[in-house]
This record gives sequence, C-alpha cells and structure tokens, in this order.
Amino acid sequence: MPIDVKDGRIYERIAEMKRALGPNSPEVRAALTRIGIKLEGAIKANITRMGLIRTNHLRQSIEYDVDSDRTGDYVLVGSFGVPYARIHEYGGVIRPKRAKYLTIPIHERSRGKTVQRKPRDFELTFFRSPKTNKLLAADKTNGDILFFLTKRVRIKPKRYIKKALDANRGFIYDTIRGVFS
Repeated sequence: MPIDVKDGRIYERIAEMKRALGPNSPEVRAALTRIGIKLEGAIKANITRMGLIRTNHLRQSIEYDVDSDRTGDYVLVGSFGVPYARIHEYGGVIRPKRAKYLTIPIHERSRGKTVQRKPRDFELTFFRSPKTNKLLAADKTNGDILFFLTKRVRIKPKRYIKKALDANRGFIYDTIRGVFS
C-alpha cells in the first residue's frame, strides 16, 4: 500500500525539480532516494510509537522504492505485502468472511505472543453477558472468558503514513531545494 505523494505542494516541487533537471537526472534520483529513506524511517518509528507492533510484520513491510515511468523518476513509500496495512492507515469496518462472528481474544491465554490462538484450540461454551448482552466464549474447564464475539469491528484510522509525511515536509522541501543549489 504505497502512499500517494501527489500532495499538492510536494508534488509540484518534485515536478519543478524534474522539469529543471530532466525527469531521469541522477540528482533527481538521489533526492528521491533521500526522501524515501527518511520517510521509511519515520513511518517505522510511527508504527513503533503507536503500538502497532505485535508480530513486527507491518513494520518490516515498510520500504521505499525509487522507480521510473514515462514522466521520470518517482518515489513510492509504504507497506508492501501486509494486507492489514490499509485498514490501520485509513480505518474501516472488518466483518467475518467465513463465519457468523468475529472472535476477539480478550484473555492472555487466547492471545499468543506471536501467534493468535483460535477458538477451536479450546473447549468453549458460549453465553451472553447479562450486563452488556454481548456474546462471550468461555473455557469449559476453568470458566475463563477467552473471546468476545461480534458481527463487525470498526477500526479507527491510525494515519501512521500520513503523519510521517506531514512531519517530514520541511525535510522534503529542503532536499528538493538542495538539488537546485
């Protein structure tokens, strides 16, 4: 999920740089590489700061790439290969695909350190909470409530990529300006 840097002023400054120096000049490529490295580091720092790390897959999927097309060089920065990166950035609703309910682990026994335990790993009994009327799944052996069941979950946008871009606008402008000096 690369971010689109066609962000008004930044996009215009990069376009000016390409027009002045040529779309595939080494100076443009070097500037875009510096921008890519800086944004990659800032995005990874945001992921860590926001606590979006459990397995580290999201953080490891962040990378930059300087590529070319008919308009010249450009930089892509984002998550490549992690399907949940988009929902963390933009938010949205998650619904079950092959089941009636989503099962949300709420007990440390149902949340593994790196691998999430599945409801079928336990002998469960299901009931509704008398206070909240929410559907819960408890372990039959000791009564621990392990999972909360729901039809959908709304994920709020974390904007870890957009925040990195916003925090580094000055660096991006200075890098582009530096190409001209």
